Amino acid sequence: MKMNRIIAVILCLAALACSCSKQESVQDPVAGKQIRVMFSPGGIGDQGYNDLILAGFQKLRMDRSDVSLIFHMPDSLPQAQEIFTDWLNGASGGKDELFVLASSDYESMLSEVLEAPGGAGLSDNRQKQILLMESSNPDSLPVHTLRISIYGASYLAGISAAKECGSSPALVMAANPHDKPVLSAVEGFIDGWTSAGGSQIDTVCMANDWTGFIKYEEAYSRMDEWSRKYGFIFPVAGGTNNGIYKYLRENQSQMKTAGMDVDQSYLCADIIGSVLKHIDKLVYDAISEWIDDGSIRERSFCGLAEGYSEWLCDVKADSAMVEKAIKLENDYEEGR
Repeated sequence: MKMNRIIAVILCLAALACSCSKQESVQDPVAGKQIRVMFSPGGIGDQGYNDLILAGFQKLRMDRSDVSLIFHMPDSLPQAQEIFTDWLNGASGGKDELFVLASSDYESMLSEVLEAPGGAGLSDNRQKQILLMESSNPDSLPVHTLRISIYGASYLAGISAAKECGSSPALVMAANPHDKPVLSAVEGFIDGWTSAGGSQIDTVCMANDWTGFIKYEEAYSRMDEWSRKYGFIFPVAGGTNNGIYKYLRENQSQMKTAGMDVDQSYLCADIIGSVLKHIDKLVYDAISEWIDDGSIRERSFCGLAEGYSEWLCDVKADSAMVEKAIKLENDYEEGR
């Protein structure tokens, strides 16, 4: 618990260090290669996915003095498009450049910019490369992708939740109905809950777009109603999840829940375990490859089998159950 608090403080300090300008924060501009990272609007400070990505790049900055980092924290998708388009149309200055779009929220924007008539594209500028995270690149754009599946980890979470709270109805709280990483977690949990004999399970989406990740106050206000109806809530909504944990800190034992992305057991006593998404490690590994040889190894997805995701709880799943979850995750992702 103490270590978790230390990590949370470090991440908050790192975010503050980078927020001197919402447009960008530059380190070591004379380095040989340049990496720009654009987080999702309102993402930094979610104590989960976005802060993990930041931690991965901060570690990279400390270990690799031969690279300059620029962090972008846009307030909206239109502002994000303006930042990205300016970079795409600008000169490279003789440096190899990588622009990291750290959310699948940018799929449509990226497709619009790269496929626009008369757009700059990338065909004549090999020094500029793009990495789109949490996407399977459905439009086959000339970009690299990195994606972690948490279907398998969420499946194990569903089994654990059903064993502890399966006699009561459960609720899955999703950010929105379009985000594929979110949907993989939702469907994995539901499949695990059902397979373990859990009772009724419902799903609610907090919005129809990226704003579902920042509805902290709305989640908090709805918890009084939800806690009277459900015995377990599985939150997959980024910073919105913090509204759940705040309510349960103030109203202990009303219902059980799970942490998301990082070990969040320190946030309230009613968390039975956490779905871990080691995106910081994947970022570090993949970007290190690009720094060394200018390429990023293509992966359809990473997950339980590669150790980039896991279900962390006091009662560990046996090896047979983990192997089953890995198989189901592979089947799920290959069938999408």
